[in-house]
Amino acid sequence: MMKSSNLEGFLFDLDGVIIDSELYRDKVTSNLVSSFGFKYDRDKLKPLMSGKPSLECMKILTKAYPLNTTSEELESIRRKKIEQLYRKEIPFIEGFLELFLELNRRFHVPSAVATACDKEYYNLIDSRLNITKLFQGHVYSSDIVENHKPSPDIFIYAAKQIRANPSRCIVFEDSPFGIVAGLKAGSRVIAITRTFSKEVLLEKSGELTGKKTDKNKLLFIPDYTNSAGRIYSFIENKIKELEN
Repeated sequence: MMKSSNLEGFLFDLDGVIIDSELYRDKVTSNLVSSFGFKYDRDKLKPLMSGKPSLECMKILTKAYPLNTTSEELESIRRKKIEQLYRKEIPFIEGFLELFLELNRRFHVPSAVATACDKEYYNLIDSRLNITKLFQGHVYSSDIVENHKPSPDIFIYAAKQIRANPSRCIVFEDSPFGIVAGLKAGSRVIAITRTFSKEVLLEKSGELTGKKTDKNKLLFIPDYTNSAGRIYSFIENKIKELEN
């Protein structure tokens, strides 16, 4: 694949960016918390958990609620339910495949997946959706780097694997942790507002960094099907910036 002289790659999160998993996972978590007699406060807890490995998410829940169980036991219960979703139900996000193919056609740069998704979940959905083949083997899990998002480690690592400079990449994300990680890596970020609203993404990412998030480095889109033109313009503007 021939690279652009300026843009060098695309880096994608998985959950909520490539696959439509977040509402499915929310329902499992809500039902799990309800089974202990509590109401899941998604607006408060989801931003803290998104982009984190499964066990870390359960540690957040057991800290938030007196569930009378360990995070390990909670994770075991939740895992069985979520495994079924990845094995049988969760689809690609509508419009993703079409966008991905068009990005390849227009810009001729490699892509990689940089995800906190558990390997077991990933293997289940990969056997059905062939994500590894789609990305030519460039799928990287955060457990191979020392620090998880909002650290930029996984994006820097994934960029290196496709022989790209992260400052010459575009990151696709849906969580505050992921946005901050992408910006810290030096990338421009396209933020999909299906998991969190634009307001929540800006507020929480600002809290993580202790300063206002630079909106000039971000593009917020509600979906892929109605936002393709804005995505291409954002990328083309980044290319022009790299030329200067």
